[in-house]
Amino acid sequence: MVTSPPDESQTRRLPDPPRRTPQRQLGGYLRSHTVQAWTTIALTALGVVVAVYFGLRGTPPDDSATDPEMRIAVTATPTTQGPDAVVAPTQEGSETAGEDASPCVDVDSGASVACGATSAGLVLALGSCDEGTALAAWGVDETLESLLVEVRPVGDRCVAQPSTEAVAAGARAGDLVAVSTGTIAPALRECARSGGSPLVSCAEPHELEWVGPWRDDGVATASDTCQRAAKDYANNSFAGSSSLTVQWLITERADGVQLFRCLLTVPGELLRGTVRDIGTDPLPLVP
Repeated sequence: MVTSPPDESQTRRLPDPPRRTPQRQLGGYLRSHTVQAWTTIALTALGVVVAVYFGLRGTPPDDSATDPEMRIAVTATPTTQGPDAVVAPTQEGSETAGEDASPCVDVDSGASVACGATSAGLVLALGSCDEGTALAAWGVDETLESLLVEVRPVGDRCVAQPSTEAVAAGARAGDLVAVSTGTIAPALRECARSGGSPLVSCAEPHELEWVGPWRDDGVATASDTCQRAAKDYANNSFAGSSSLTVQWLITERADGVQLFRCLLTVPGELLRGTVRDIGTDPLPLVP
């Protein structure tokens, strides 16, 4: 079914959300905003307009003020239906096995620990100890990927660890070793719920899967940019009968600058897992 896009010139505005304390940024753009309230999805024969009320994660891109209040709306256009990092080898096993030779340390004490421990972080050798440098060293495409990973100094070492949401979904420091080979576990990917507790790992039930960061290259480009990015992300031309749908959020910072962020969703359905490189395979829908 072909659904006509809504009139993007009439951006819906919602009341300013309450201020929240900013959290860590992920590589400048990744996990750049914490999703914080409720999304309402209304499907009509003439188009799909989703109003989402989120508090943004961390500080927005560029030189905007810290902890800005934002007015957010979604314009959702359905598609035609249809620095190098040196990382020691990871070790498999229990939390107590092989700790002396482990490339991981406890993020609180700095003591050597197996990479399967919930408190473990992966030691990296980076020129700059931050998320962006780590992701670049791993070869992660920041224009497409949004990962639940934090990078920070622990003592005199640089350590990467899955975020709290990723750990809760089963991600461990050992999963970060695989990232450099192009294997990203669903638990490390950032998705969102449309209401309640929006920010979740893609390994948990969710409605929205992010395709890259917030973008500041003009909301007039959102449709073309998100269509291209979604095709690359999902490895899907969207020319068949798949219900997978491309949408985008439009947000306005307190200084008036508008940003947008691309996402993929299946209207009216819950997903568990990722649609990264899904192609024409069955979607990971929650029964």
